[in-house]
Amino acid sequence: MDDTGTFDGKPCIMLNHTNKLDRIQKRQAVRCECSIGATLFVIKASEIDYTKVDDEEDGISCCLDDISESGALIRIAGKGKGNTRIKIQFSISNSLIMMFGVVHSVEHDKDKNESKLHFECTYIEDDMRNTLLNYIYGKLASVDPVADLKEAEKKKEESLRDADLLGTLASDEELAEKTRSVQQVAKQDLPV
Repeated sequence: MDDTGTFDGKPCIMLNHTNKLDRIQKRQAVRCECSIGATLFVIKASEIDYTKVDDEEDGISCCLDDISESGALIRIAGKGKGNTRIKIQFSISNSLIMMFGVVHSVEHDKDKNESKLHFECTYIEDDMRNTLLNYIYGKLASVDPVADLKEAEKKKEESLRDADLLGTLASDEELAEKTRSVQQVAKQDLPV
């Protein structure tokens, strides 16, 4: 798999990739879907201790719906608040990850009484970033794009077949009439 090492005196991971890399998103970081239980802590202090591991009982339980090294989509119960400095703490492969940053925007669903917090990470330790990147790229590598395309094509065909059965497409009479009119136009265009 991937290897770790140091570059410029900082820990880093080495990833195998093709010679041609195409960017298909605007973000600076690759983001992947996930479902990771985490704990959210609101930062109230002016000075932040980036090494302190907080007790989960002092935080708010949440779920990470997608994640990257530069942020996450966090789902919490209740109504969230934007422009809030927070820390999220969770584990990946028995490794503790702590990300510090700001909630930029909030989507609140009144019916479900839950909020989606759009979190931008402003600080993460290098070792934790590498663990997170290994998780993200490992998860993305396990996705089969060919299978995803085949599944999408199958769903499209099923929806067209279902629409036809429900009569939302042209009826047999309408199709017969259109066929006759096309045949008449074709006969008129042929030279004698």
